[in-house]
Amino acid sequence: PVILVALLSPAALFGTEIGQVGVLCDAILVSGLVMASSRPNIGGGLLGLLAIKPQVGLLVPFALLFKKRWRSLAAFFAVVITLCIFTIIWFGLVPWHFFLAQDHQAVAIMLNRPFAPSTYQGWGVSTFWMARSFGAGIGLAKFVQFAVAIASVVALYAFRHQQNFVELAVYLSLLASPYDFTYGMVAFSLMLAESARQRGWCLGLLDALLFLWPGICLVVSIATGHELTPLIVLAALLRAALPARPPVLPALAQE
Repeated sequence: PVILVALLSPAALFGTEIGQVGVLCDAILVSGLVMASSRPNIGGGLLGLLAIKPQVGLLVPFALLFKKRWRSLAAFFAVVITLCIFTIIWFGLVPWHFFLAQDHQAVAIMLNRPFAPSTYQGWGVSTFWMARSFGAGIGLAKFVQFAVAIASVVALYAFRHQQNFVELAVYLSLLASPYDFTYGMVAFSLMLAESARQRGWCLGLLDALLFLWPGICLVVSIATGHELTPLIVLAALLRAALPARPPVLPALAQE
């Protein structure tokens, strides 16, 4: 049921409709993190496949390092290096030139544009675009994004002993990523579904807002003029990280 809910989520349906690989990459992310403890070689190898979309797996090496999954970490780097070598053997150095030079310039042009909520920026996930939407300049927005990425790494270390470490790692990965869109929130939706399952599918307004956000993000961005996705991710993170509080009046609640 959890996987089915994730596949039918707004994030997954949106990404599939426009031909993105969010479902594939996020499936690799969650599967690899889950299997890193029980099947370290397979888990680490799966995570190495995220080299095809590195912004999804920015925190993967830190997650494996902080959990001391040494075999998984070795398998991760082995797959990444192997993929790089195979691309050079198969395609030559031309794709690497585009990736390191021209593609970098194209991304820089996209990031340096003024924030326009009705464009692709309104679907953004990064703190960079949120800062830009509130009027921050390029330099300040980059600094905020870098600071949030560092804070995400620190938080990942602090949460290394949490039972829901994978869920927290998924949320922190979104906050750390400098370049992604709401169709890349499939793992986010999957973790929300798993959290709901553990609570006996007891859902509230916050659950609905978090789950539906990838589908309504652009509407909110246009209405407010701001990109607010990092705040949505932060809300999910805080709910998952903070201990659940007992009812104020447990006796009355039982009645």
